Amino acid sequence: MEIIPNYHPMLVHFSIALLIMATLFYTLAFFAKNSSRGSSLLAAAQWNLWSGTLISIITVLTGWLAYNSVAHDALSHEAMTVHRNWALPTLGLWVIAALWSIFIVKDKLSMIFILWLWFSTAALMTTGYLGAENVYRHGIGVMRLPSVVEMKDLPALNSDEIKEQHQHEHAPGHEH
Repeated sequence: MEIIPNYHPMLVHFSIALLIMATLFYTLAFFAKNSSRGSSLLAAAQWNLWSGTLISIITVLTGWLAYNSVAHDALSHEAMTVHRNWALPTLGLWVIAALWSIFIVKDKLSMIFILWLWFSTAALMTTGYLGAENVYRHGIGVMRLPSVVEMKDLPALNSDEIKEQHQHEHAPGHEH
């Protein structure tokens, strides 16, 4: 893969989305236990939890590979370590939830399990925030950062020179 250094950034979004949806569906299933939608919500919750946990295992493995391979300095290494130190126990919370869910049936869905999921979601969101900090604050895993140039530092160019330096097509609605 040449555009990005690894698969971690692509997989992490599936982990976050599926696991947050699992928490929401389990919460709705808990409150809809006695309705006709309760079993459908529970099934959706279980599939989101199980697939999200499986993808999260792969996400953490690719994150580990990224941790050991992307270019970084001392400050960004510290930020990556904090992210890693949140990611590993957070994955543990979700693995426990997935195993716990195997033994849950509609009538035995407990508030303790729902609270566990919300706690795990909070840990997931913190881990995701720390990962975003790595990319957007530290530039980790980014192959090229734009060069910031002050407008006052640019030479005065006439319109032909600007067009010559800016030779590419723009998407509709995005003009020069």
